[in-house]
Amino acid sequence: MVPDGSEEATSLHICRTVVRRLERLAVSLRTELGFEGTILAYLNRLSSLLFMMALASNRRLGITERIWRFRKEGD
Repeated sequence: MVPDGSEEATSLHICRTVVRRLERLAVSLRTELGFEGTILAYLNRLSSLLFMMALASNRRLGITERIWRFRKEGD
């Protein structure tokens, strides 16, 4: 999916990227700070929820999702 669509969906995608960034930071600091793995699971599920909410927002507004396709050089 390409993270675009309605303003609402785009805002949700931005929130999701912030949560994913926090998740990566939490993974790198987990041992140092000594927190439980449940925090990582929560952040991961939160980013999934935000993604699904963005999809639902676009669907509710009749906006079709664009699928990102990797193209090899020369294709």
